[in-house]
Amino acid sequence: RMRRSLLQLSYEMAGGECSIPSSISDAIESLHAGSLIIDDILDDSRSRRGHATMHHSIGVPLAINAGNWMYFQALECLSDSPLPPSIRSRLIEAMIRTARRCHEGQAIDIHARVDDVPVEHWKETASAISLLKTGSLVELAVCMGCIAADAPDRLLSVLPALGRRIGIALQMRNDLDELASIAHRPSGVAADDTVRDDDLRNARMTWPWVWASEQVDHRKCRTLAQRLVRSAEDRRQGAQELFQFVGHQVDQVISSFVSEQVRLI
Repeated sequence: RMRRSLLQLSYEMAGGECSIPSSISDAIESLHAGSLIIDDILDDSRSRRGHATMHHSIGVPLAINAGNWMYFQALECLSDSPLPPSIRSRLIEAMIRTARRCHEGQAIDIHARVDDVPVEHWKETASAISLLKTGSLVELAVCMGCIAADAPDRLLSVLPALGRRIGIALQMRNDLDELASIAHRPSGVAADDTVRDDDLRNARMTWPWVWASEQVDHRKCRTLAQRLVRSAEDRRQGAQELFQFVGHQVDQVISSFVSEQVRLI
């Protein structure tokens, strides 16, 4: 519920008093949860937060319906919020715009496979995906907090960028953690509810590939990426090699990235 916390924080920073209406907090959480359901379907993920994904529990048709329902539920929460009509309208516009951007990022994420995209375009592609899919949704939380407090345009022009960059950092951390869980899995042990291998299985363009391309010969990166389509064991071995290239050294990269955003506040 980090987005809910950022929503309240930005609301207070923009001059809002007490707590932001719960309907607005519910809206951002509903939009995010719905996007996770759809994302899990597109990736055919088996687990989410230690439990079976919704489409594996109740089937794809019902899961799609539930994810889409949560999008509209989020908009309904905003339309029912106890705020002036002009502010409600701005909140709804911001959410619609962000939902559209998230789906554009998802389109790039699905189509731009790491074994197809030239290595020299990896960083540009990963940046676009992170900005649209993750960054824009966290940015929305900060933006909505400012709008709800009726913040001046000057603040709206700078504060949401904090959320955007934190969202990108979250994507970096998620990509690294998933790679680490696969790289540390013993040979012959299949992925289960505690190990997500969606990124490698679907040849997703994630940040570890970008970091590796900045340290390793591009031909070696290309060869490693081509191994993803062979077998689960090839992917595990590829994950180990990729993790050796980046490993724990990028922990500092991510921490520094977040620390800089805190400093900018």
